[in-house]
Amino acid sequence: MAEVSKPTDPLSRGFPWKHYCLWGLPILFAFLVIFGPSAGSHWSSAMVSSSHAARQARAISLLMFAYANAHQGAYPTGTSSTEIFQKLIDENHMTSSGKSYHEIIEDLIDNKEVRDPAIFWLDIPGKIMATSTVLKPENVCWDVTVPVDKNSPGELPVVFVTGYKVTYASRGTAIPLPKTGDRKWTAIFYESGLCIGTSIEFGSPNEPSIQPDGTIINFIAANFDPAGKEYQQLTPDGPLAR
Repeated sequence: MAEVSKPTDPLSRGFPWKHYCLWGLPILFAFLVIFGPSAGSHWSSAMVSSSHAARQARAISLLMFAYANAHQGAYPTGTSSTEIFQKLIDENHMTSSGKSYHEIIEDLIDNKEVRDPAIFWLDIPGKIMATSTVLKPENVCWDVTVPVDKNSPGELPVVFVTGYKVTYASRGTAIPLPKTGDRKWTAIFYESGLCIGTSIEFGSPNEPSIQPDGTIINFIAANFDPAGKEYQQLTPDGPLAR
């Protein structure tokens, strides 16, 4: 059986950690301790949402890596992200814990293993948190790229918050769809193992950055090379037209 040559913990890769999977509430707590309750006013709802989503992206990435290691390096595939995540649920014997979303986030903050289908939900309009192990599109808030295997470019976004049309090219952008609204945060899991959570407050010339109109520039890094392969973006409802 081939092993996916990726870390089982995406946090071991040494990327800029202000955007990384575990930035967020622990920093907020420390900030409050040092600077007092007024420090909380510096944290926008977008920053908190991106922090939560990044934790979920990390949890999903570990499930994806585990699936690939059990399937000769191939990630799950299907006709929608809902179908793909259903395979993760079935493969990993996930069960509904009955916990609230915030309780699940607290478990992720404490680095506990979470195998609840609720990790596929985010607090965005039109979505409902799963309460069973059978997913429906309204329970899923993430898109998936296919096909992906252990030889895919590390810069390839594998799982990311739904609501965008991604251009699979060097310095590819993610353009918000009409239904996305005025969202100012996102989270992305790349094939390299990097999980990024970012909001409009953070901008960098070489990292995913959200613009005032909601477009995410540098969604795909400049050194991305598809090597002639075409990638398909799957939403919870099915393929997104190219």
